[in-house]
Amino acid sequence: MMRLRLAMTRDLHHLTKITTTSLIDDPTFQPTTKRKAYPEDSFFWWQLKLERYFKDQKPTVLVIEIDGQDDS
Repeated sequence: MMRLRLAMTRDLHHLTKITTTSLIDDPTFQPTTKRKAYPEDSFFWWQLKLERYFKDQKPTVLVIEIDGQDDS
C-alpha cells in the first residue's frame, strides 16, 4: 500500500540520499570527478539546499510512503 503525504524535516536525510544517487548524470550536479572525490560534500550541499525548501514554505515537497509488505 502507498500513501502520499507532505514531506517533513525527518525525511530530509532520505530525500538527500535519493537526490544524490538518482540524478548522478544530471548537468546541475558538480563535475563527476569532484563528486566522486568528495561525496560527503555533495551530500551536505544538497541537504542544505533541500532543507531550505522546508524553511521557505513556498515549494511543496511530497513523499510517497510504501508499506514494507507491498510486493509490487
